[in-house]
Amino acid sequence: MDAKYFTCNHCRFTFTRTVMPEQCPDCGKHAVRPATKEETEEAIARQEEFSLHGDPLLVTRKEEK
Repeated sequence: MDAKYFTCNHCRFTFTRTVMPEQCPDCGKHAVRPATKEETEEAIARQEEFSLHGDPLLVTRKEEK
């Protein structure tokens, strides 16, 4: 199964899972939805940036503007 990207509406945490989770693994709220195309692209870009620096972090949190 391919991993899909999800984002929490409460804390803006973007993460991957193979199935839709019931709650956010970061804040625990039941506010998870499929990530938008933009959120997915941003998460992938951050993963690639971290992998260049040897950082195993595979998740991202979008900062509030």
